[in-house]
Amino acid sequence: MSLATWLRYLGGNEAAIREVAVDPWSLMLGYLFVVSATFARTYGKYDLSRQSRLLILPTAASLASSAALFHVVYLQQWLADAPCPPYLRAWASFVGLFWMTAPLAWIYAVPYERFLSAAGAVKARLWSLGLVSLWRVVLMMRVLQVVLGYGAIRAAFVVLLFADVVAMLAIYWTTPRDRSVGLPLLTGMGAIMPVRRADVRLLRATGNLVGGLGCMTLPAWLIGVVLTAMLSPFPAKWTAITGADIPPHADLGVVAN
Repeated sequence: MSLATWLRYLGGNEAAIREVAVDPWSLMLGYLFVVSATFARTYGKYDLSRQSRLLILPTAASLASSAALFHVVYLQQWLADAPCPPYLRAWASFVGLFWMTAPLAWIYAVPYERFLSAAGAVKARLWSLGLVSLWRVVLMMRVLQVVLGYGAIRAAFVVLLFADVVAMLAIYWTTPRDRSVGLPLLTGMGAIMPVRRADVRLLRATGNLVGGLGCMTLPAWLIGVVLTAMLSPFPAKWTAITGADIPPHADLGVVAN
């Protein structure tokens, strides 16, 4: 996999998505990207020798979220008696595709605090978090279109439902020390270190806004997923992984020719 391929992948190029999907090294390379993104978030902010869990939690969270989205689409295919590739092969390919988006988080390593005011740095990191999140959501929609042959509308509903559920779980997750809605998510994912009461108020307001919008739109995404599954047939191929027709309910672990 070349640098050009990876850059084209981040841009949603179909050929690059297919190349990443079949590359046996995408899973390992993606894992290294996830680790590098963790360092980008924690660089200069935490003492990793004393808080080593900060290196483990992002990887675990990324693995869980990627596996959740994979099982949503794989289970849909299986229940509809649509062609499915071997489970382990499909899982490795899909998680690799998901993890290859991790370098977008390198933007969190930008030292905003060195050239912006304290308030400006917090706002810049919030905008960075929003940009990275939106980019990854759109890219995963494109991945579903290429990998599973989903239409744009179906891919959008599936990914938006998944992203909404994950965001709601994260935004309302609190620690015993901090009962503020959204603060753990915003400070952790966005590498934000609030130093003033105004910063904390801004983060709380942002968390409340995201949480409110997520709750209001969740039914729409759920209804959209159900309707698109009922009104349009599932694709006949999982072509980005095998490049060929797949028999329905392929045996687990068996590589399709």
